[in-house]
Amino acid sequence: MTGESKEELEKRFRKETMVVDQSWIKEWEQGDYEIDLEEVKVIKTSSEPVKRLMYDFPPFCMVKAKIPLRIPQMGTIGIVVAYTEDNGGGIVVKQSPQSEFSAICEPGSLNVVGYYKGFTPIVVATHF
Repeated sequence: MTGESKEELEKRFRKETMVVDQSWIKEWEQGDYEIDLEEVKVIKTSSEPVKRLMYDFPPFCMVKAKIPLRIPQMGTIGIVVAYTEDNGGGIVVKQSPQSEFSAICEPGSLNVVGYYKGFTPIVVATHF
């Protein structure tokens, strides 16, 4: 907890979402990702609904909104940072790697537009 009031947090959120830095995208895609043993364990021990989400939206993949959302904003790219089983399964998305705020999105509201350093559905599926 940062000790900020709700109003201060909302003000900072509005400021963060007004200027969307997308300069991180090119670097995000370049290179080869080497999955570590802890990440393999997370994939293997995930529930079936989460595994399906991981396959469709691999960790750290880049997504665009199909419908108006706060995160990622329309016309911009965000990244998948986590998954939830709440309400049939959701995807936790940040506007950028440095962004403090995240949002839970329904899978049907997002399109995958790129992968983090080659971390594709095939890489995820090899560790199920």
